[in-house]
Amino acid sequence: MAGLRLIAGLGNPGARYSATRHNAGFMVLDKLVGQLLGAKAVWKEEHSALSLKVRLGDCEALVVKPQSFMNRSGEPIQELLRYYRVEVPNLIVVHDEIDIPFGSLRVKQGGGDGGHNGIRSIVRCLGSVDFVRIRFGVGRPLIPSMEVADWVLEKFSGPEASELERLCQRGAAAVEAVCMEGVLAAQNRFNNAVRNEGAS
Repeated sequence: MAGLRLIAGLGNPGARYSATRHNAGFMVLDKLVGQLLGAKAVWKEEHSALSLKVRLGDCEALVVKPQSFMNRSGEPIQELLRYYRVEVPNLIVVHDEIDIPFGSLRVKQGGGDGGHNGIRSIVRCLGSVDFVRIRFGVGRPLIPSMEVADWVLEKFSGPEASELERLCQRGAAAVEAVCMEGVLAAQNRFNNAVRNEGAS
């Protein structure tokens, strides 16, 4: 799709939340930017977000980490879309997803918010669901009585943490696939992949 892409990873700012399940979107974008730019990456602050530009093949993209906290993610994204004149279908959002098992990814365009506060905020601000989501599976609480809000604000467990680098690399590959090959190709490649398949 022609034109600038906006790639937003969702999470909460600050060291307190840096390694929590809810920050999977930030982690995937950090991996993507690290692979593309390495030490040359310089994030700038604008519109209550951290941003930088990257190139993925023929695709130019603005990579964004909203700093407004999860339940207000839509506000900086709306401002950035307007400022850079990016159409909603050119928005890609990377976020944690409790309805997908840990270790799996799903690429999706459109649909509801699934109870995710960040996605709900984006839909409310944009008045549209017509954006691409890359859903990073974190699974549901192992203890049924545990509140979902507490679960996603916890750090990944030891066994999960040992897999994070590979899974974030896979998430970054999914972002690249959407930009360079299109949504359908990315879905075919990632949505039915087995958990321990490599990132390529």
